[in-house]
Amino acid sequence: MEDWIAGNETLLAEIAGAVGVGLYLASYAALQFGVIRGQSYTYPALNLFAAGFVLVSLAQSFNMASAVIQTCWIVISAIGIARIFFLSRRVRFSDEERIFLQHKMPNVPTHLARRFLDSGMWCDLEAGAELTHEGMPVERLVYIADGEAAVVADGRTVGTVRADSLIGEITSVTGEPATASATLTRASRCFCIDALQLRVLMRKHPPIQSAIERLVATEMQKKIVALNRRVEESAEATAAD
Repeated sequence: MEDWIAGNETLLAEIAGAVGVGLYLASYAALQFGVIRGQSYTYPALNLFAAGFVLVSLAQSFNMASAVIQTCWIVISAIGIARIFFLSRRVRFSDEERIFLQHKMPNVPTHLARRFLDSGMWCDLEAGAELTHEGMPVERLVYIADGEAAVVADGRTVGTVRADSLIGEITSVTGEPATASATLTRASRCFCIDALQLRVLMRKHPPIQSAIERLVATEMQKKIVALNRRVEESAEATAAD
């Protein structure tokens, strides 16, 4: 085996170089297409291995400038991995925060999840508290951890929002007026984040933006399914009469 390796050092170096280039290109493409995040372990780890393979390939055709670049790339990637590790280690979440993150924002890096939660607040709201007012700007995104709210549009009750649901998920992001009024029908435990602050976080932190966009799409799908179910039930009740 050692003799074969000694006789094929050039071939192995070329393979290592090709693997390194492939990892560089794959990691950058995955980052641009949103498959991986820049602030996750995956991206710096792929770059570290890519630089390592390219550095190995230089053993047969050494180039000082390229070697320095690859060495610096390895060091920077290692520092990035260590930074993510230490940021994640010192972050703590309460039980209700963990439940919220698991259900609504599971893929956000730990330190950014902490920043998002610190930008809002948990509060206990009484029955009758108005969360959104039809036609008025939505001032905050509200997550109902435990409780219930009635949704009214054009003077008619169009639905009920229960625990583990969001209020104002679209309009808090777009800045448009509320399409309906939402009022708590019983005392509720909620997480609230200012709409302006939310949009600032989304602009500054792409992982938060991606998570909120996915969350909005998921919540809208849930509400459309619930609306269709109510329409079908109403149609069945009318037909039965």
